[in-house]
Amino acid sequence: MQDVRQWLLAIDDQLLSWLGPPHAVARSLPWMLHPAWAVVLSAAYLLIIVLAVPTTMRLLRIPPLRMKPMMRAYNLFMVALSSYMGIHGVRLWYALYFQRQVGPLRPLYVWCVPLELPGAADANLRQWQREMTALVWLFTWSKAVEFADTLFMVLEGRMRQVSFLHVYHHVTMFLYWFVNTYFYPGGDLWFSLVQNAFVHTVMYGYYFATSFGYNPRWKYWITYAQMLQFVFDALQSILVGYVYGERVCGIPDRVSRGLLWYMLSMLALFAHFLLTSRKSKTARKIKAA
Repeated sequence: MQDVRQWLLAIDDQLLSWLGPPHAVARSLPWMLHPAWAVVLSAAYLLIIVLAVPTTMRLLRIPPLRMKPMMRAYNLFMVALSSYMGIHGVRLWYALYFQRQVGPLRPLYVWCVPLELPGAADANLRQWQREMTALVWLFTWSKAVEFADTLFMVLEGRMRQVSFLHVYHHVTMFLYWFVNTYFYPGGDLWFSLVQNAFVHTVMYGYYFATSFGYNPRWKYWITYAQMLQFVFDALQSILVGYVYGERVCGIPDRVSRGLLWYMLSMLALFAHFLLTSRKSKTARKIKAA
């Protein structure tokens, strides 16, 4: 056990030397002082859920399990959690943008919300900052909860759905949001958070519906919405990271600029998935005819 602790501390020291110290606000958040835990959790996801569980089931000839009751409960939980985070994020932004008692306002606050806002001595503004930080922290760790998506697929024997895109999306979303929260727990992050939360509300609602055999025609619109979200996030990255910069928006340039390239990778992968799915669907129709 001591060896494991030393190994984790060594990883932690290495990551801290790369990332630098966490934001002062992040120091007060649970599980944010040690970035090694995010790496270990992601590695455990890859090694246990993606590799070990399906390999064990195949070697021991364990048939696919019936997970629908648990999946329905999980999907409903994720619908509730995602909708809560989206609505709460909009409410907090509305309070900042339209209510004068929370400090000076400007149109830039749609995209660029400094964590240390002017008028921080104001009690209402301090409360706003605390609530936004708590919401960003909750959203970050909800990305780890979503690892269960893959676990259900594996246990039900739906390994074809455990694609590179699926695994890449889950791992990198969690790690990227952890880095965001580590450096900048609040502010600008509301924009991406709200978009993703509402898209996931619809997505998990879709999963819940399909578990009863209902196959909505608007399946691909979820993918379109995800890709539109990536476009908006890329535009935010250009505005915050390259136009206004760290001096105005407060978020470190390496984080805001990194978002652009991350979103471009997501757009490329989702576009490939969409085109492949469309071609496969067309081929099946031709074969059936």
